[in-house]
Amino acid sequence: MTGARDAGAILDIVQTKSDRFDTICLATAMHKLANMRGAPNLHSQIVTSPAFHKLKALMLQRKTESSCRNISNTLWSLAKMNHHPGEEFMQAYAEENSKKAGDGNSQNTANSLWAFATLGYHPGNAVLAALTETVLAKLPEFTAQNISNTLLSYAKLEYNPGPEVVTALAKETATKISTFSPQAMSNSLWALSKLEIEDHQLLEAIGAEVRKHIWEFNCQNLANTIWAFANLGINPGPDLLTDIAGAAIHRLPEFSPQNLSNTLWAFAKLETYHKELFDLGTLHALRIIHTLQPQTMANILWSFAALGVCPDPAFIQALSPQVLRQLEEFSPQNLSNTVWALATLYNFEPVKELHKPMTVELCRETYRRLTDAKLATTYSRQHLSNTIWAIATLGYDPGRKVMETLGLAQSMRVESCSGQEMANTVWGFAKLGAYCAPLMAKVATESTARIQEYTSQNLSNLAWSFAKCTYQDDDLMRAIAQRSIEIKQDLSLQHLSKWVKHRLQTDTFNLQQISNMTWSLAVLEALDEEAWDLFIEALRPDVLGMPTSEIPDEALSQVFQALMLMQVTKPDGKWDIPDELRMGGRKSWLSNTKNVTISEFHSEVSRMLSSMGINHEFEHLTEDRLFSVDIALSDEKIALEADGPHHFTANTLQPLADMYWRRTLLHARGWRVVSVPFYHWAGAEDEDRRALLRRLLAEVRAEPIPRGPDQGRTTEPEQKAGCPGLEPQAAGSAPEQQEAGRQPREAEGTS
Repeated sequence: MTGARDAGAILDIVQTKSDRFDTICLATAMHKLANMRGAPNLHSQIVTSPAFHKLKALMLQRKTESSCRNISNTLWSLAKMNHHPGEEFMQAYAEENSKKAGDGNSQNTANSLWAFATLGYHPGNAVLAALTETVLAKLPEFTAQNISNTLLSYAKLEYNPGPEVVTALAKETATKISTFSPQAMSNSLWALSKLEIEDHQLLEAIGAEVRKHIWEFNCQNLANTIWAFANLGINPGPDLLTDIAGAAIHRLPEFSPQNLSNTLWAFAKLETYHKELFDLGTLHALRIIHTLQPQTMANILWSFAALGVCPDPAFIQALSPQVLRQLEEFSPQNLSNTVWALATLYNFEPVKELHKPMTVELCRETYRRLTDAKLATTYSRQHLSNTIWAIATLGYDPGRKVMETLGLAQSMRVESCSGQEMANTVWGFAKLGAYCAPLMAKVATESTARIQEYTSQNLSNLAWSFAKCTYQDDDLMRAIAQRSIEIKQDLSLQHLSKWVKHRLQTDTFNLQQISNMTWSLAVLEALDEEAWDLFIEALRPDVLGMPTSEIPDEALSQVFQALMLMQVTKPDGKWDIPDELRMGGRKSWLSNTKNVTISEFHSEVSRMLSSMGINHEFEHLTEDRLFSVDIALSDEKIALEADGPHHFTANTLQPLADMYWRRTLLHARGWRVVSVPFYHWAGAEDEDRRALLRRLLAEVRAEPIPRGPDQGRTTEPEQKAGCPGLEPQAAGSAPEQQEAGRQPREAEGTS
């Protein structure tokens, strides 16, 4: 058999003379077949031949006679030919390997582990433990290839050999690193990453050796090396990153789609933007665009988004049809990563212009899967949170059914959500004007219990979202207020100079967060004097780092509105505010009041009142000139508000926060308020519209006249509850079928 020159000759010998073989001959025949070279499908032809089946049967029959070396060589040969011989054969050889592992040498041990990993066969922890004992005993004899293959095998089999073995392997690797080939180095790094072994000294030693041989690394070696560092979250330093980028650029034409996406992903994960690599990488992606798979497309786009860099518009344009063509092959992770990337890059003009087809279809595909009970289970809470955040950021409303489905799906995952995921989810719903009662209820309960997990940004988003959707949960609002105070107090406990403490406080809540939180807590009547003082303190010019005159109008208006609300809802409180901030807020508020747009709906209501002989005024200013009433019956101090779609949630038509705070502040000025909702007006005949107005006016005239500013402010609940004529819509029902709605002061916030 030693003289056989081709596979056919070996198989003929096996077929005719195998009855005279001992176990060494059997293993030798298998080994020679594995090492044969020829046509690309040579091994496929070998493993399907009758002689090969006879060889396997003989080896299985005589397994107990085989030595450790023969067992190891046989397993290696099968893996080399990529042939799984069946469960019975593998189990038998794994057991024999376990019994005889101590009789073999370092090569036998490493080859056995490599074979199990290559064939994707987990022999069981007992077998791996026995082989690992041999690894530890014979480690000084291990070559660089043996070490690399052992680490690689543990990683592929997801087997943790224990700290003693890991430490010993790391030490041996560091000692022999100069003998490692580029393949061995990249495989070892990949394995260390998969095993989550963060040995900084070892990684530094490997990184230094990589630099010496960087131009010998092929595409796969380069991609695996940088991926390993990124997966561990360890930046190897600018020198190695520059070297890898240079070598990658040199070999870019040879990069496979996966090599390319893994390399760009790794640089993005390490927060390192190498312009030339990303520019040329995009051009290479364009050349091979038709070969890109869903994961490579999602990862490339994600890489640019994570770095805040817009890819070439030509790439986005070419990517869109590829995404749409392969949409059904995208995993939930790919779908959510893609739409997240588009949202993150939304401020760039090319993305604004080109994202819509992808966004629409990504949402449709997500909805399709969530409505399939089996496919819905493949979505994690992170997939849903990122998707909801992304479509809201893109300003894309996928419709009532999609939002309800997203909300209900996420409501079943809330308990496993992080604080950021909960905040981003409800922020997305509020931003799109959508409402899902089960989601809000579960987020409220879970957030209250886990409020300590919330950062200032997430806390601000959470408060704003619940305020925007007018969902009142007293326990949650108290928890938010207390947490905001704690974040500030945590800083004050540090023994720092006054200047540093102020700077840290400024960095904890930025200007937008301060104004959002102040407004949100005021709308929900959860703002107390201590929290108010903290927020106002943070807006002092010396703390904020800018003069009051430079604070944006939107922030000034929010603070001024919060002040007005607190003076009305808690008139006995002490709501101190510097004169410059108060006057600046008033000026911004008055400027907004003057910018009035009269809609067609507004005009139609006015025309109908005129046809009924009812005198009224357009955009009537209140006595303090702080509010412009849509339509005023000034003699009776009745305000008719023509409330269009933007005053309600898009899917359930729940009134948004703006309607409630406006009503509260107008009440405090002695006005009775009636809402004319668009969904009762649109499509109705003129007679029906007149009947609606007569009913609404009769209801509001029957209300007690609010005590205006000259009579003292009121905080009675009945004067803030519902709006005459307003019948909020319950989730899942058509607007015209609603007769009862969610009252804004109910703790549970449900219909």
